[in-house]
Amino acid sequence: MLAAERGSLDTVLRWLSRLSFMNIGGMVFGYNGIVAAYCVFSAQFPSLLLHHSLLLLVAPPC
Repeated sequence: MLAAERGSLDTVLRWLSRLSFMNIGGMVFGYNGIVAAYCVFSAQFPSLLLHHSLLLLVAPPC
C-alpha cells in the first residue's frame, strides 16, 4: 500500500512539474505576443495610445 501511494505521489509530482513548465512557457510566449501586438498597434495608431498613458507606462518600448 505504501508503494502504491508513493507511486501515485510521484505521478502527481511529475504532472505538476510538467504543468508548471508549460504554464511558464505559455506566460513567456503570451507576454511576447502581447508586446508584439502592442508594437504593431502603437505603430498603426500612435494617437490612440497617447490617451492611454497608463498603457505607455506599463508597456515596454518597442
